[in-house]
Amino acid sequence: MRLFRADFYRLFRSKLFYALVVLNAAVALVFTFNSYAMYRGGYTASALSTVMNGVGSGMGMLGILIALFAAVFVGHDYASGAVRNKIMAGCGRLKIYWSKLVCVTFAGTCIYLAYQLAGLAVGAPLMGFGGEGAAVVAGYFFLGLFLVFAYSALFTALVMLTQSTTISLIVGIIAPLVISLLTINVVGELQGHTDFVGDEAVFIPCDWPAWAQGLVRFIFALIPSGQACSVSMSFVATELAQTPALFFAYYALSCVWVVLSAAGGALLFRKIDVK
Repeated sequence: MRLFRADFYRLFRSKLFYALVVLNAAVALVFTFNSYAMYRGGYTASALSTVMNGVGSGMGMLGILIALFAAVFVGHDYASGAVRNKIMAGCGRLKIYWSKLVCVTFAGTCIYLAYQLAGLAVGAPLMGFGGEGAAVVAGYFFLGLFLVFAYSALFTALVMLTQSTTISLIVGIIAPLVISLLTINVVGELQGHTDFVGDEAVFIPCDWPAWAQGLVRFIFALIPSGQACSVSMSFVATELAQTPALFFAYYALSCVWVVLSAAGGALLFRKIDVK
């Protein structure tokens, strides 16, 4: 409990934490009002698109924000010698690791909720949810929450094991961007494409074997940024809307990272030489 109190004391005094909360809420409002302008112009738009965007589709923004916080917040303890001092004081490496993990997860959850609550408060009354049921809206909302848990587990492990703010920042910013771009291109290929034969538009389906398509989709669904990006694509979004129970499969994939971090990451942290 002393470790928790110390970490949360630092969290609630962190200017970065509040800045990221405000930034994500502002992004939600900008996206929502942009969607509302499209809605008024007769285009298909609803508050559900805001919820889906908050999951982190496109450029993987949710993962980048959590990586930024984890790298600076945990890295500061290494730079100041606080981690080493806590170990020498007999606090226990496992307890130190799990305290950081819980604190980063709490911060990530607040950053995520700032987006979703701001977007829902404005978007739902203005546009509704485009006829989608509560199960689909809740499915996307909790999908983002489980992705927060996965991102927090991954980036806490990264900075705790590398002991480097710089490495964690570089990986945390570049990896979600690269994976999101790969997802858009590779998983997008599975949707097929439209080509023109003369003046006639013809849909050409993906010619990959079924097993290869399934394997690729699973790999990108396993990676948090790949999952966030792929579920916003039309054919995946349609599957989720038609079968909301599929959301639980995505939740389970995110839980894999939490388990690996809480167990594997903490055990590895016991063996490293803390600088």
